[in-house]
Amino acid sequence: MSKIVDIKAQLIDLIETNLTGYLRLPNPYSVTENTYLHLSKGYGLFVGPGFDTERYTGCIVTWERDFTLILVNQMTATDNDTLKRESIENALLEDHDIMRKIIYKESPLGGIAIKSTVVNDQGINFIDADQLKFLSLQMTITVEYQDIL
Repeated sequence: MSKIVDIKAQLIDLIETNLTGYLRLPNPYSVTENTYLHLSKGYGLFVGPGFDTERYTGCIVTWERDFTLILVNQMTATDNDTLKRESIENALLEDHDIMRKIIYKESPLGGIAIKSTVVNDQGINFIDADQLKFLSLQMTITVEYQDIL
């Protein structure tokens, strides 16, 4: 297996170990294409862009790649139920915080990578599907690793 596949597997393992009740989205690249069952409390991890850091040592090269972790929770509150809406939003923020801290604590992902860090997030987004409503939060995780040419 390649190093990047190992890193992706390690990230998925960290998510599944530290977040309870989440189902993995079959299609993390298009959140709204997933079933409502997965979106009610789901997560996705998609592979983003990568680039050569141009640090070579013999036949070893370093590479940096972004991953995006998506957390989705169903919005079960009515438009006027601010307390319940805030509770759902806060739960999403808490799960974001858990994963952000885990990524820092587990850097370099059990020795697979040189470093891993959460570089940004997209804030909370509202998804208005046909029949149901959802909140989502995406965070970008940058991982640097060495690979043998």
